[in-house]
Amino acid sequence: MAKRTIIWLNSAKQERKEIFNYWNERNKSVRFSKKLQQAITRSYSLINNTPERFKYLGSKGMRYILIAKNYFLVFTFTDTQIITHAFWDARQNPDKLSKRIK
Repeated sequence: MAKRTIIWLNSAKQERKEIFNYWNERNKSVRFSKKLQQAITRSYSLINNTPERFKYLGSKGMRYILIAKNYFLVFTFTDTQIITHAFWDARQNPDKLSKRIK
């Protein structure tokens, strides 16, 4: 299968930015953010190869993959694209995510 183009919706980009900024400030280092970005990159490789294997999240064909223990990507896919709808900290209230992806 050809490699799918990765698209981040603006809201997902903002979530990722806020999470990275939080850790950079808290740790006074970008080390954890870099590790998290590497986990994201590895996750996209798995999604690209077999997107159907990941569990559904609600409706609209959204699926998710858990990365780095406490974070997950919410995505949909086509033959040519992986669309990231959310980059989510799993320790947050799940109702907040449900409202966000409706």
